[in-house]
Amino acid sequence: MIYTLILSGILLHISDEAVINALNIGVKSGSPGIIPCLYDKKHKENRKYWCEGSHWVSCSILTYANETEKYSLTDDPAQSIFTVQWENLQNSDSGYYWCAVEIGDYNTLDAGYYLYLTVRSAPDVSVVSSSPSSSVNSEGEVIYSTVK
Repeated sequence: MIYTLILSGILLHISDEAVINALNIGVKSGSPGIIPCLYDKKHKENRKYWCEGSHWVSCSILTYANETEKYSLTDDPAQSIFTVQWENLQNSDSGYYWCAVEIGDYNTLDAGYYLYLTVRSAPDVSVVSSSPSSSVNSEGEVIYSTVK
């Protein structure tokens, strides 16, 4: 059975302030999944990317918008959202990841926020957030009981 992670109950928002409560997301190894990332409309023309690393300054860019690698990132500027998609994550892919937008100004940091992705072999995975209460149903969909 394929478990797909779709964070549809809460969309994460990228602004010029890179401070946001981190999300901890659990997924089943070998499963496909999607993570949506919202951004400020003023950044619709800016380049979007997905990077890995525990610290912003040392994160390694894995893919940019409209490129297909292990992770595929698709930008929808009309909706101010980009989605990160994958097909087959393994336990070794667990770690910190960043949804980010290039600002293009050397005096300003790029805009972004991080999440912690845990990839497990076990069939029971869960999503834990410091704000909304959430769980994963038997079809692998994320269910949020409250959204700020």
